[in-house]
Amino acid sequence: MTLLDKLLIHHLNMRSTSVTEDEEGVMCSFGEEQFIRLQCGRIDRGRYTPDQFSVLLVKTKNFREAQSYLLNVKGNIRIGWIFPINALVSRTEIPEDKWAKIYANFALNALIYNSEIIQYAKIPEFAQNYNILDFYDEESAVVIIGREALDNYNINLQGVQVALLKEGYATYHSTNGNNLFWKGNTAHLEKITINLISKDLHQYLEKFEFLIRQAIWDENYCASFFSIYQIIEAMLLIIFEAAVDVCKDQDFLIKNPWKLKDELNSITKESWRLDRLFNDFINPGIDSYLIEEAKSVFLDFLTKYDQDKPNKNDYVKNLYRIRNLVVHRQYLLTEEAVKDLLDVNQVFLNLCFEILSKFSLEYGKNKLTKKYKKEILQI
Repeated sequence: MTLLDKLLIHHLNMRSTSVTEDEEGVMCSFGEEQFIRLQCGRIDRGRYTPDQFSVLLVKTKNFREAQSYLLNVKGNIRIGWIFPINALVSRTEIPEDKWAKIYANFALNALIYNSEIIQYAKIPEFAQNYNILDFYDEESAVVIIGREALDNYNINLQGVQVALLKEGYATYHSTNGNNLFWKGNTAHLEKITINLISKDLHQYLEKFEFLIRQAIWDENYCASFFSIYQIIEAMLLIIFEAAVDVCKDQDFLIKNPWKLKDELNSITKESWRLDRLFNDFINPGIDSYLIEEAKSVFLDFLTKYDQDKPNKNDYVKNLYRIRNLVVHRQYLLTEEAVKDLLDVNQVFLNLCFEILSKFSLEYGKNKLTKKYKKEILQI
């Protein structure tokens, strides 16, 4: 089914009898010598086919006009492009790059022929001539990725969707309201580089995408905090299982049941696992600027709204205290406190994306094993 077929079915309950393309665009014939036309210019597919590309329709509050972006993954690996609808309509805003033009043609092709994209198209009033913008919002963009790149670099497409949320782009099935606090990347850059999600977390990608979009678009900032923390909790479960496995491999613990009991008691504490997540399972460690930002924002929030004195240097402990405040003592939060939770959520989400890309199960297990070996030497 084509984009114009969707229109015909809605208004006239019929499909086109033929679809043709020319220099002006796409024309659908129907009924007795009747037709409708989509003015989009010629789609030059060259020697390539649509099944060589993966396409996502995304939306963002940060209106980027006709700015197109080369999409890279960390390591300067080119995997595709992001084209705003306006760029595909004007054609003059497509970068002067051979591959940009090829990808733009197949992005336009997807808007017209890809059923997974067409399902999100609007239905305009019936007329004879149309433009792409009659069907899609100006805030929309097409992310198009070469499947060869996905295969060659073993990149998970859903992982790309999760990573794009950090740049302020959400796939259409992910959006359900106004973007309330996500700043995204508003600079007019020529490329966007995303950090892929750790392969150790791929089993949770669908859940993570759901929780992140809930955090970004939820009007309740307490609920947004809950959503982000649930992502952390999924990783804490992985750490729990990993820590138990490491303990079972330590002979000196197995032979010393009281010591084993103490270690298992520690593992069951959420605060212990949270500390291990931030300090032992991130490889390489969290960027210093994110840590300093977290220290400042978390400390300011607790200083204003928590009766107990916050820890001035340990942002992880302060995060756990905010968690306890929001979860267990939310009734103490004033309206002003809930509004200030917005800043906490922004920093927390930045930390969360950092952890998602750098989480390493093997690295964490090795650090725990070294910890136990050090204890053996001290016995």
